[in-house]
Amino acid sequence: MTEALTIISVSITIIAVGFLFLYVRKSEEYAQLKSKVELLTRVDQQDHEVQQAREDFLAMVVHEMRSPLAVIRGSADLILKETDNLSEGQIADLLGQIKNSSSHLLDMVSDLLDVSKIEAGKFEIFVKEQDINKTINDEAHSYEALAKQHGLKLILQLDESLPKIKFDSEKIDQVLNNLLSNAIKFTPREGVITIETRRQNNYAQVVVSDTGSGIPDFLKAKLFNKFVQGKENGVSHEKGTGLGLVISKGIVEAHGGTVWVEDNHPRGSKFIFTLPLS
Repeated sequence: MTEALTIISVSITIIAVGFLFLYVRKSEEYAQLKSKVELLTRVDQQDHEVQQAREDFLAMVVHEMRSPLAVIRGSADLILKETDNLSEGQIADLLGQIKNSSSHLLDMVSDLLDVSKIEAGKFEIFVKEQDINKTINDEAHSYEALAKQHGLKLILQLDESLPKIKFDSEKIDQVLNNLLSNAIKFTPREGVITIETRRQNNYAQVVVSDTGSGIPDFLKAKLFNKFVQGKENGVSHEKGTGLGLVISKGIVEAHGGTVWVEDNHPRGSKFIFTLPLS
């Protein structure tokens, strides 16, 4: 009797251990399955968000292209049909509208081509040794009138001890154009825009700061991504493709540098990019 009870007890223990082993194993499998399902759900959600962003981006590009195309077509039709009834001044004005609209379209196409080259790894720069301070000074000078028109003060704080470095001046001009135009766009009247250069380890740092409304934290991480546009008070003021910062990031990284954004205390934004000294 005792032996039978012992056998039964041992059997029950073995069965219990077996069930416990199966339970633990199934629990692990369930946890892994749950983790996979959550991961797939997040990936699916991200894919959906990216797809939605692409659709919104395409719709925006089409919308932006329709307007200048309509101006070009309307102005051209009017010139062709009413040439005899239009004065030289009116014809010159219509041709000016055609030229401006064509330039706007060309800028959009150039942005799209640049982004395509960056994504395909075929973006090229042509560097030569030159003075980064002179490039910045020349670019800032071209924006003085626009800044004044918006009631803004443009300040330069350039480190004259910086040596000449190798960079593509045309591409760096493109970066500066984007940062300065954005700073002017998002800074209210009587604000200040500052362009600064400084040496940081083996890099030259270029800083463009403003006293505007700043950039929300949730947008900072996405700001240099495709399909993302800056907003002020929840409203986008960007005209065109909104790819300026994406292209700027590609240009800076092609030089071996980095670009990022910080808060400009006590108010505004501060965009910083680096270029290697050697």
